[in-house]
Amino acid sequence: MEWKDCKHSREAGKYYSLNQETFLNFLRKHKIRAKRVLDIGCGGGELTLKIAEAVGAEEVYGVHINDKAIKAASSKGIEVVKYNIENGLPFEDNFFDLITANQVFEHINNTKLLFSETFRILKIRDML
Repeated sequence: MEWKDCKHSREAGKYYSLNQETFLNFLRKHKIRAKRVLDIGCGGGELTLKIAEAVGAEEVYGVHINDKAIKAASSKGIEVVKYNIENGLPFEDNFFDLITANQVFEHINNTKLLFSETFRILKIRDML
């Protein structure tokens, strides 16, 4: 039996969808606005676009390592960079207004580096 066909996969899918909706509702409820958005591990871009819409983004970026996902997200108008996030993030300091990473950190070895890099490229640093 394939993972996608088993009961545990269907249960996980429900929680994954609930997680996404909870996050999108948070953005809407708190009227979060962001001109430039990055989605780390953007996959095919479906959630990335929902996030961009919720915050009124004008520029939407993604990072992914998988060519198939990059092609799918790029076809949706997302500026996708192919990059191994275990090596950091290939963006300049203070570049993004909002950075998301849904279901990503648990898959990497050096979380300290990814948190550090996320902080480096997030504009909020200027507010501290």
